[in-house]
Amino acid sequence: MLKTRHWLTHFFDDAHSLSIDKKRRLYSYYAFSYFGIATLMAFSVHNYLKQEYSISIITFLCCIAILVNLVYYYWKHNLTRCCITGSFFYYLILPSDCLSRWY
Repeated sequence: MLKTRHWLTHFFDDAHSLSIDKKRRLYSYYAFSYFGIATLMAFSVHNYLKQEYSISIITFLCCIAILVNLVYYYWKHNLTRCCITGSFFYYLILPSDCLSRWY
C-alpha cells in the first residue's frame, strides 16, 4: 500500500525534517512534564502551608498523574497519547487555580 505524500515532497527528502519535528515534540513534552511536576509540587506545598488542603490535594494528585504519564511514555513510547493525557491534567488544575487566593 502506497503512502500518499504531498506533491512537493517528491523533489526532496523530508525524512530529516520529520525526525527534527519528532525530536522537537519529544523535548517539548519532556520540558512541560518536568517543569509541570516541579511547579505543581511547589504549588501543592505552598497551599499545604497556607492550610488550603483541598487545593493542595488536587495539585498533588495532578503532579502524580503527570509523573505516571511520563513513566508511561518511557514504557510505551506513545508520544501522542501521552501529550493528550498530560494536557488533560493541566486543564484539570485550572479550576483549582482559580479557587486559590494569591495575595
